[in-house]
Amino acid sequence: LIESATIEKLVEKLAQDSTEMRFVFTFLLTYRYVLTSDQLLVLIFARYNTPPPLSVHDIEQWKATKLKPVRIRYSPVYVSCD
Repeated sequence: LIESATIEKLVEKLAQDSTEMRFVFTFLLTYRYVLTSDQLLVLIFARYNTPPPLSVHDIEQWKATKLKPVRIRYSPVYVSCD
């Protein structure tokens, strides 16, 4: 149960493993009350294209374990924003 959060944190939650589909559906039905589709897409693209942290030594492992899963999880959200 989420009682309050910033838009950025809600968008971040969309791509977490632990996120229930109910949250995703609810978010996609209600986000227009607080931001436009364009604003949401900007936030999603920023998260989708997140740069690796400076401390990452093995960039390929980071891409495989962090970046790729986030991109896969955002794909259905991106399609639903249209």
